[in-house]
Amino acid sequence: MTGRARLAALLGDLQAIYPGARVSAGSKLGDADVRSFRILMSARRPRMLVPLDCPHAARDAVRRESAQDRIRDTVGRRAVATVSVWPRGRHLFPDVVSIGPVDADSIESYLAAQVDGAVRLSVHGGSDRANAKPVLGVHRVTGVEIGFCKVGITQLASHLVAHEAATLRLLNAATLPSIGIPQVLHAGEWRGHPMVLTEAVRGGRGRGRVLPVDAMRAVAAVAGTTSQPLRTSRWTASIRERSAGAAPALAARIRRTLDALLDRDGDRLLVHGAGHGDWGPWNMSWCGNRPLVWDWERFTLEVPVGMDAAHYTAHEQLRRIGDMDSALGALRWGAEPAVRKVLDPWSAGVESDRGRTVTDTYLLDLACRLAVDANETGAAPAGQLAAWYLDVAAERLQVATTPATTHGSRAGGWS
Repeated sequence: MTGRARLAALLGDLQAIYPGARVSAGSKLGDADVRSFRILMSARRPRMLVPLDCPHAARDAVRRESAQDRIRDTVGRRAVATVSVWPRGRHLFPDVVSIGPVDADSIESYLAAQVDGAVRLSVHGGSDRANAKPVLGVHRVTGVEIGFCKVGITQLASHLVAHEAATLRLLNAATLPSIGIPQVLHAGEWRGHPMVLTEAVRGGRGRGRVLPVDAMRAVAAVAGTTSQPLRTSRWTASIRERSAGAAPALAARIRRTLDALLDRDGDRLLVHGAGHGDWGPWNMSWCGNRPLVWDWERFTLEVPVGMDAAHYTAHEQLRRIGDMDSALGALRWGAEPAVRKVLDPWSAGVESDRGRTVTDTYLLDLACRLAVDANETGAAPAGQLAAWYLDVAAERLQVATTPATTHGSRAGGWS
């Protein structure tokens, strides 16, 4: 995604959360009903918007570390966070936008009523993903961080935001000691749009990309587990149902790939339980040996246990569309052993090939999700990734297919 497109997405989110207001370049801090935001890092390389009149909020907005970060990423974040608080920081980050007037219809006013005090917002992300939505850091005017707010503006995003609020309540009630999960501070509707405000879970890169095996097992078992033949499982039925929402060509490929998987492994017993759906180092940090995990909008029950482990270890390499050798290697030497490790407590007396089978269900599940999202939203990167995942699955299952992807390209993010 180009810098210009990312900035346009950020400004679009800004206008969505301050309806009826106008965006202009530069600072207008003298006007009480106008909010000004610094663009970090710059208008050419935008990553987020931080409130100009609340520098300590900017510090926390920048310092959201994850297990994905390299050491230089962590150092860089901390340096930017420190400089953003300095009065002279404006010389290093000079690009500013303002929006106003801010009125009672804004999400800022709505959130202020929920937390009993004026707030300032930072705006994160800006992307062309199918599930794109405003993601806001919420801070008191003193700079104290309250949490993160998601707002479902589109039909898909609305479903995901409402689903995440319900999921977090389920998980919070379960009390899982091996994993940190954000608490829901408020969930409701703003101007007819579902929204959820959660606490900020703060950790560091800690153990890096180490697979959080115990936490994945705990989530898998949160609503109980069952052992089912793949052919008659609820997961298989759901793929057939969901594929109807994809474009016809992709829907046909999904069904053909599923049939090939069932021909090979349909009678195999798989453990089914709950899954995060987008568990990667980018959605997690560490507090000691305990993972802190966010972005639960794709949480699902009754899926093959181990799909989260496959995603955690292989997804970044799989996004290299056209690099089949890299994809197959990531699955064979990364995903399959990770799946087997998570499945170990349920593995007594069963076949060792469940790692291969679960990895293939992961490929098919993700392809189906992306294909449906692409058809619903028109997001081209999601459709490209769906076709590529089906290419990789076909190669592993030896299914005849006509590749629909462009070799050597790289699709946008997925969630």
